Amino acid sequence: MAPAMAGPLQPGTVLQDKYRVEHVLGEGGMGIVVAAIHLGLDQRVALKILRPELRRMPEVVERFQREARAASKIEGAHVAKVLDVGALDDGTPFMVMEHLEGNDLSAVRRNGRPLPPALVASYLIEACEAIGEAHGLGIIHRDIKPANLFLARKRSGKTEIKVLDFGISKLGGPGEPDAGLTGSAVAMGSAEYMSPEQMLSARDVDLRADIWSIGVCLYELCTARGPFSGASLGDTCAQVIHGTPAPPRNFAPQMPPAFEAIILRCLDKDRTKRFASAADLAAALMPFTARPAEEHVVPPARYSRPSQPSQPAIAAPRFSQPSVPVMAPAAPTPSTEHTLPRFAPPPPRSAAITPLVLAGLMVIAVMIIGIAFALGRSHEVPAVPSATPIARPTASASASNRPRNPLYPPSPGR
Repeated sequence: MAPAMAGPLQPGTVLQDKYRVEHVLGEGGMGIVVAAIHLGLDQRVALKILRPELRRMPEVVERFQREARAASKIEGAHVAKVLDVGALDDGTPFMVMEHLEGNDLSAVRRNGRPLPPALVASYLIEACEAIGEAHGLGIIHRDIKPANLFLARKRSGKTEIKVLDFGISKLGGPGEPDAGLTGSAVAMGSAEYMSPEQMLSARDVDLRADIWSIGVCLYELCTARGPFSGASLGDTCAQVIHGTPAPPRNFAPQMPPAFEAIILRCLDKDRTKRFASAADLAAALMPFTARPAEEHVVPPARYSRPSQPSQPAIAAPRFSQPSVPVMAPAAPTPSTEHTLPRFAPPPPRSAAITPLVLAGLMVIAVMIIGIAFALGRSHEVPAVPSATPIARPTASASASNRPRNPLYPPSPGR
């Protein structure tokens, strides 16, 4: 049941002369979300207002304001847009966000009805789009869970995932030091969805902590149960740090083995063996979704992890392939150093005559000479055989007694 509103949150109250409060949408650990109407635009919006008892805690107020800044930096369609910020008369801060119709994905576990892997893959690819863009800006969410994945219904009837609540995000971009708000020994987040390294030190996590949390969401949405769930907070923490989750196919036999391999890779306690980015994870999930790849654009993370030297920005495809393929061998990733043309140009023709061509020309020439010789012999005058032997002249023979030429017989009378 929604909490009763009092004071400035009563229905009909107008805040800052432009937002008329309607009713409560939800309540979290840091704030209360109410539906309101922007009077100037006649547009429904959502106001997230810091809980009154927390407004005297400077670090909480700073986190609330940082959530607004973090969400406003992400331009993709899968983060709830922050439209404005303000404060009540007593100084309590609030932020104005786009109004969403729908439900978050935590209902899957409450209802005990797991979702088909293909549908889960579609939802989590959209979440990876938002998380990948956040990582590119140096923002680590640190609280990814089904309750923060909102399935919003659009006017067209289509649905899309919106990532909510960047309240405990780690901002690692320029001018956003996080050390002052997160101590090295502070554990922040929801225990069931926290990575082992986040449970030990929230300040020292990198983007692979969010990859772990997405893996927990994949597991839960496909099985309607979590991979780590103890009787107490201590039991849950012990399972996350030391335990091994049961294979999700034990509870969802219809799940493809390769899909199970993706989930278990996300949940590897050695973060160097997880997917290196949200883009890599989305590429691995893509074969399992029925939606075309053109609908999903996951930016490659430009954020350099502290444990590795910074890498130069590279031209990346819409979806970079996973570093260790799960389904099939991945195509090579383009880089600035090696750019291959789509079609290789034909090799240049050589001007020199090859030996094979020369031999062919010689054969043709010999054949022509042979034919010409044969035609010439067919036109020769045949020799007439002579029955009379040719007499050889003797030394005593006179000039008049020369041998007769058989081709020219003597004329009569000689």
